[in-house]
Amino acid sequence: MTEPSQDLNYGVTNFIFDGNELKPYMPYRLSTILGTARKMKQLSMRSCQLEDDGLITLFEALSYLRELKKVDFSSNRIHDKGLEGLTPFIGGYYGKTALKSMSFNNNCVTTRSLVTLFEKIEKTKNVLTELNFAANDLTNDAAQFVSAWLKQMRMSDVDHSMNIIVCDLTQNKIMYRYLKDVESDLNVNRRYKQDAKNRKIQSELK
Repeated sequence: MTEPSQDLNYGVTNFIFDGNELKPYMPYRLSTILGTARKMKQLSMRSCQLEDDGLITLFEALSYLRELKKVDFSSNRIHDKGLEGLTPFIGGYYGKTALKSMSFNNNCVTTRSLVTLFEKIEKTKNVLTELNFAANDLTNDAAQFVSAWLKQMRMSDVDHSMNIIVCDLTQNKIMYRYLKDVESDLNVNRRYKQDAKNRKIQSELK
């Protein structure tokens, strides 16, 4: 495998590293490289055998990237320690982030770290709209928490800027009726978000 060059272009927008096995020293080396790619919008590191400490190291570097919109760490070896460890960086180093989509499908995350992540999103007023946690170790209580959280945010966020409209919890140990409740709340969020967008457009046209 060829390692990424230290001369990674400052203007690179997409960094796809899928399927490359990360050696123990590589997350730190990658973090020093990725931290310079200030125009990056998407990072995909699926099936890289990435573990908790490596994820935290990488995410700290990513918090400097103001234009990063999408990250995908699916099919790795991420547990609660990794997801909880990255939450301090969710809001971005500069206090504002463009991050809209995070995927952690096919890992080993439980309800505990999912709750920690959602609480951080609420606190930082993050603009995340898509979270994917299919095929983890989530149970019914995770879906119940997400459904209640979506309702609470919908009530408190007047302009609906924080409305999550995609949250994949399928292929977990969650009963169908709880998944259906989450999807129902997501559908309401989508409608509210579209209505808010339409009102903004109409206001600008006046």
